[in-house]
Amino acid sequence: MSKHILSLILVGSLASFCCIERTSAQQLAISHNLLYDAALAPNLGAELILDDKHTIGLSAFTLNNPYGQDLKVSGVVPQFRYWVGGRPLVREYIGLIGMVTTYKGQIKDKIYDGDAVALGFCFGYAWVLSKRLSVEVGSSVGYYFFKQKSCYERDLYEGSITMNLLPNDTGTRILPIQAGITFTYIIK
Repeated sequence: MSKHILSLILVGSLASFCCIERTSAQQLAISHNLLYDAALAPNLGAELILDDKHTIGLSAFTLNNPYGQDLKVSGVVPQFRYWVGGRPLVREYIGLIGMVTTYKGQIKDKIYDGDAVALGFCFGYAWVLSKRLSVEVGSSVGYYFFKQKSCYERDLYEGSITMNLLPNDTGTRILPIQAGITFTYIIK
């Protein structure tokens, strides 16, 4: 997957928010995850209220050489949530979450360049701070599928074709998809 595909998914998903009509005064919320900030990953999310107990959301993030590490990651995270408390964006929720991401970087002496897709379950709790502002704590776990090129740094030398290879490593893992302390602002 290329960055162009991730951009198309993001633009298409955000455009779909505009196509859904709703008569409620509070239909869209913008969010920002503070834990991503701690990892030096700029992020922004939007959540659309579908009915009295359901929302869909989409967030995007990018990470570029955090704390001097050789690492670049960008991705989108769609979510579907069921709000147990009786109304959207208040109290506890459970739901489905996905992630599409692309990454490139080096960990110790091993170089990675690949893509990952994940699907899992999310859960959390939201506290209302004011009429339009809330804070939410949430987590998720899911099943990842990844496809990547990987090699050791010592394998790279002038004339080497190592990094021009097709993906040479695929696999699956059960891992956390997202964790967050998120501030949400409700837009009319």
